[in-house]
Amino acid sequence: MESVLNTHSLCPTCCSHGVASHVEGESLLHGTHQLAQSADVFTYPNARYVRTISGVAVVNLHGCMTPEQRKALVAFWLTSGAIADEQTALQRTNEVVHLGINAHDHIVAVNTCYVAMFDAGSGPLPYWFYRQFVHPRARNVSLMLALVRMTVGYLAKLATERKTPRSLAMYLENPKLYKRSGQRALSWLNMKLAAKDSSGREVWTREF
Repeated sequence: MESVLNTHSLCPTCCSHGVASHVEGESLLHGTHQLAQSADVFTYPNARYVRTISGVAVVNLHGCMTPEQRKALVAFWLTSGAIADEQTALQRTNEVVHLGINAHDHIVAVNTCYVAMFDAGSGPLPYWFYRQFVHPRARNVSLMLALVRMTVGYLAKLATERKTPRSLAMYLENPKLYKRSGQRALSWLNMKLAAKDSSGREVWTREF
């Protein structure tokens, strides 16, 4: 299951910044388990930007994924068990902000954001709600925290340019985030506990 942010496409056309698809370094996936894309490589000449974190290329494709890229991401979600049905996965491709691509040009991580109203105590306001999924065999703290930080930076810039929401919210669905180490990580990301829903899930937010 994805842990929680997601968003509708803000840019109907492909991004104009071209980048190479090759990522230097060793693959984070070993053994007999294959990623959903099988032998196909994932290319991203339409990426807004690329940053390399722990050997993974973190690629911004917000609002400009091609049909081929969407198909590869849907396959990754379904095969990894992050999303159970194809229609939900296809719809969520509209909300992608970043993908993580390993040294073999396979997807290993994704985060998404969508806009929804949320009341953190001073009345309902629009927030970006965040989701993130990293393949179990590619998970490391540096990558997982970098995905959040890069998204906050990107959305802050977007808010200045397009008057989009200036706040981010995250439902805590991962039990590890309720531990002391998880709470420290959230604080390091400048997030604060804002509320709990009816099932007891915490909602953490931050402004930018």
